[in-house]
Amino acid sequence: MRYFPLLLLLVSLSFPKVFIESNYPLRNNNFQRIATEENLFLILWALQKLKDVKDIRIMSVGKDTVIYVERYPILKKVEIRGNWFAGDEEIKNLILAREGEPLVNFDPKEAERTLKLFYRSRGFLYPEVHIGVRVDEKGFAYMKVEIREGELYFLGGALFKGAKHYDNIRLLTEAGLRLGEIYNEERAKKGSFKVQEFYRKRGFLESLVYYERTEKVRARKPFVYVLFPGVEATRRRFIDGAVALFRGISNFLSHPIAVTKTLFGKGRLAVPVYLVSEGERFKIGFEGNESFEKEDLMRLIDTDTPGVDLFFLEGTRERIEEFYRSKGFFDVKVDYSFKEGRINFKILEGERYRLVPLGFKGLKLPEFYDREAIESIRNTFLERVKERGYLLARLNLIEEVDRQKKRVYLIVDYDPGKRIVLKDIKYLGKDRELKGIFSRYRALLPSILDEKLLDSLHRDIRKYLDSKGYLDGDYSVKVRVEEKEDEMLFTYLYRVKEGKRYRYGELLIYGNEKTHHREIYYTVVKQRYFSIDAEEESLWNLIQSENFTGVRIENFVDREKKLVHRLVEVREDKRGLLELAVGYNTEEKLKLEGGVKLKNLFGVGITAKLSASRSQKYQTYELSLSDKFLFSRKYFGDVSAFRRLEFHGSFDLESTGYSLSFGYRPKRWYSVSIFASRTKNDVSGAGAGTYNLTKFGVYLVREKRDDPVNPSNVTHNSVRLTRAQGDRDYYTVEINNFILREIIKGLALNGKFALGWAGEEAPVFDRFFLGGLRDMRGYDYEAIGYPEGGRTYAFGRAEVLFSVREPVWAGTYAEAGNVGENFSKTFKDLKYDLGVALGARTPAGFIRLDLAKPLNKVGKPTSKFKIYLSIGFVY
Repeated sequence: MRYFPLLLLLVSLSFPKVFIESNYPLRNNNFQRIATEENLFLILWALQKLKDVKDIRIMSVGKDTVIYVERYPILKKVEIRGNWFAGDEEIKNLILAREGEPLVNFDPKEAERTLKLFYRSRGFLYPEVHIGVRVDEKGFAYMKVEIREGELYFLGGALFKGAKHYDNIRLLTEAGLRLGEIYNEERAKKGSFKVQEFYRKRGFLESLVYYERTEKVRARKPFVYVLFPGVEATRRRFIDGAVALFRGISNFLSHPIAVTKTLFGKGRLAVPVYLVSEGERFKIGFEGNESFEKEDLMRLIDTDTPGVDLFFLEGTRERIEEFYRSKGFFDVKVDYSFKEGRINFKILEGERYRLVPLGFKGLKLPEFYDREAIESIRNTFLERVKERGYLLARLNLIEEVDRQKKRVYLIVDYDPGKRIVLKDIKYLGKDRELKGIFSRYRALLPSILDEKLLDSLHRDIRKYLDSKGYLDGDYSVKVRVEEKEDEMLFTYLYRVKEGKRYRYGELLIYGNEKTHHREIYYTVVKQRYFSIDAEEESLWNLIQSENFTGVRIENFVDREKKLVHRLVEVREDKRGLLELAVGYNTEEKLKLEGGVKLKNLFGVGITAKLSASRSQKYQTYELSLSDKFLFSRKYFGDVSAFRRLEFHGSFDLESTGYSLSFGYRPKRWYSVSIFASRTKNDVSGAGAGTYNLTKFGVYLVREKRDDPVNPSNVTHNSVRLTRAQGDRDYYTVEINNFILREIIKGLALNGKFALGWAGEEAPVFDRFFLGGLRDMRGYDYEAIGYPEGGRTYAFGRAEVLFSVREPVWAGTYAEAGNVGENFSKTFKDLKYDLGVALGARTPAGFIRLDLAKPLNKVGKPTSKFKIYLSIGFVY
């Protein structure tokens, strides 16, 4: 028996093996573990999908197979110096250089040009950039980016040499430029074309405008336009002034030092210089145009002409005649004269031909011939007919012009055909889920035969097959037609052949240098059969874990073995992060949040965070440990110790203690968690005293949003049930629902509804108040419920948001709510307010200005109007 292990070794060595070698060590992966002759194509497929890999060669060494991989260098570190305006991450994105990513054909000189163009487009006209790259023997690249941004330039005006008929401000506006905006040389260059077009539309048909250069000057006196860019072009409307103000706020938040220097006469200004050759101004006149205004005919003038010559005059004459003929003036004659800078078109309109329809009388045609109107009426009529199911309807128009009688006979040949009706859709099978899909569509029948409905059904069938792993599945359709006198009834008969169900095969992992393989196994959805939903959820889980800056999932389908193999490629984030956030609203004033975060501790997804936050209403200090995927994609947990100071309208609260929670995620957007905490609560003011409490409860949440910062669609539903014991014994229940939906581009609706109930022994800090930025904005902070709070509350809001002018939007809303000792009293005496809002999306975040008016009186004095300025998304 002592020779048995040696025998096993010799036997194993006798079988062919697959080895993976590379010029630089490949990042951490599990490829070698499954590298066999049987999996050779799978390994080659996975390697070809990696961004790190430049080339692959296969060699035979005896009975073994060697896969040689030529790998790109991996960027280990990027050191950036001298950048004040642009952050490190933005610069890395611009030059396509991020730690952990391969340097694929990276050209330092091209990257330098990219950065210089970026800075010049942002007003830094003299940037200096140098980029150096060093690669070590392990294939790691180290990059140094040295930047000298130089001075920031604002648009200080424009010089139009040769301009005589219009002043600089007018031409500056026509160029699309604004005094006080951050200077963009490319935009200034394009402004020359806009000014030239402006001149030509006003009769300067031979005018030429060129961009010559940009003059850079130092502001010698305060230049206030940096706080109101574009105000010189406003038309004394409130919205124009508001837009200029928001631009100024954006200027200041993005470049506070440069704006301040410019306001004190120390900043830098750029002045584009244009050469303007106005040329002769041609006066264009029209005689005899009784049926059309001069403005209508001026649109026919070719303003791109190189000059006024015979070709211009003849071309304009032909366009005027064609325009008149299209409107029924078939006898029109146009002549012209050109003398001393005046072009005069003499028009003999003649009589307008009447329209005489023959045949089908169902069209409401104009009295006189109008080609454009007739075609529009025809198309509209056919659209309405087809909407009623006459999909094969045709409408032919034949014109016959009678010049003697001044009439146009229009022969209308209309054939509606038969009405095409989708009578039924039948599924010839026994699968319950497919029956459910078909039943939803059958509920819409009978209807006209709609390709969109059938396409939607086909997508749902395909989605079902993919979601269940039937990748070879397909469906066949037979169509049965019944003809009636004026209808054709279609019945679609479907058979679905599922085929064999595909199972999941190997899970290949690449790029996890610090994260353990098992952590990714926990996060990725594991099930027997392949499904699209599982792939989407796996990707979402990996992103939500916050351990990775990049995640990619690829599938290799083995149709012979009916297997789907997965390649999960990750790019890990930094483990240690220093966080700092600044916000503002008129209720809490300046808000500061900062802390240190250590992520992916021990390679198992644990995050430790030491944080502090402060505003006029609170101070918080917290140490926490959390794991969003606790040994499974389904579970998550959090434990924290904290100290929090809260400053309310009628009381102050100091809480110290610890809390822990454990949650379960049944689906991607749903979670349920249980929590417990033990706190010491010191209250001064209303309800003064010290309360030692142990709390535990359950929290259910459904939340979905399309963007974490500026979402257009949000759904939030939550229920929190809490039991408190200790110095007081009571329950609390809170229900919160919010929805935001973009109905059409530029129009959105949102609504909120919330309820709360607390037991009789609940102390003042667990009772309810309304009023302030987050709810009942027409009232002072916590004015409703003042001073002891209430045991119940109800709140609702409906708001309409609409785009005014990018990036500015406006909104109007109504709110209702109250606080009481029971729901009967709460709903009996609801308080109301109305409000309007104006906001903008800026580089510094989402800025919103609210003006709200209360409609009821409350015990605490309330001002007639409340004004809020806030940064960030609040609901």
